[in-house]
Amino acid sequence: MDLIKPDLKISDLMKLYPEITDYLLEKGLCGCGIDSSLNWSLERAAKHLGISVDSFIEEIKSKIKD
Repeated sequence: MDLIKPDLKISDLMKLYPEITDYLLEKGLCGCGIDSSLNWSLERAAKHLGISVDSFIEEIKSKIKD
């Protein structure tokens, strides 16, 4: 999980940890639209969600199966 950093793209996160997909969809992050959130970094996604990137990363890590 050391790879999960603010500059990691959502699409790369989903490739590394497919089990996180449902959580991201619940947050409204998907590959829809012109500015697909799949291309966003975790930092950009956190800003969009109105939360700190550190909180977002901790939330993601808590959803990943070890």
